[in-house]
Amino acid sequence: MKFIPLLLILLAAAQPALPQDAEESPEALAQYDEARRLLGAGEREEARALLAEATALYPESQRLHQQYAELLWDLSRGTDRKLLKESGRETALALEAGLRAGSVDYQLTRRLADTLGRTGDRQTFERLFQQALARDPSAAVYLDYARGLSLLGDPRAEDAFRQALQLQPEGDAAADYGEWLLDHKRYQEALDVLPGSTPLYYVHFLRGFALEKLKRTEEARQEYAQFRDYSATFPAPARFRIPKSPAQAGIRFQGK
Repeated sequence: MKFIPLLLILLAAAQPALPQDAEESPEALAQYDEARRLLGAGEREEARALLAEATALYPESQRLHQQYAELLWDLSRGTDRKLLKESGRETALALEAGLRAGSVDYQLTRRLADTLGRTGDRQTFERLFQQALARDPSAAVYLDYARGLSLLGDPRAEDAFRQALQLQPEGDAAADYGEWLLDHKRYQEALDVLPGSTPLYYVHFLRGFALEKLKRTEEARQEYAQFRDYSATFPAPARFRIPKSPAQAGIRFQGK
């Protein structure tokens, strides 16, 4: 995954929605707004210090925990284990605050999968996702559950992907399950899962990759052609680059 420091500036500009029943004191909101201002100015270390203090002062504030979790995730670049653990802890606290208010925030379930999946905190991961699924058994939550299980190397990941796909036959569920199948070299199964008729350019790329691996090169070219221009803005994952592939010519990939 590509990490861009600008992300924090964008996050600061977009105030996350809160459940109607969530309680945020004026003092906590003032701290949150100041953190947003600092992030918008690019002063990330100052924002980090403020959020560390503010989350301790206002432990029930979902907004503060969520903002802090996102900042720590960005600083970790997805690899710093200490920062990932801190981000996971803040994400868990934010999600718990939302659950107490009766809602499930999909940004938090995604971040929980990303952080706890990488740090291997199975106990917290399982506990919070079972609560989230009990409250909101939607495709979005099942998909984040599947992503986390996959990062943990848990064999139940495929069942969770299938559940998400059943609830959402096209879109993110098909793309993510398709990626998982491709990562496991199950190319024909991925082709069966990924819809041939879809407005999602990236799904066409994944179909192209599966077809090329199945030696159906001309069909792969046709699928790649529907993604090629789009890749200039959203490059394909580097792990799906096929060395010296003429069919992939012109497609941009992440990384150098």
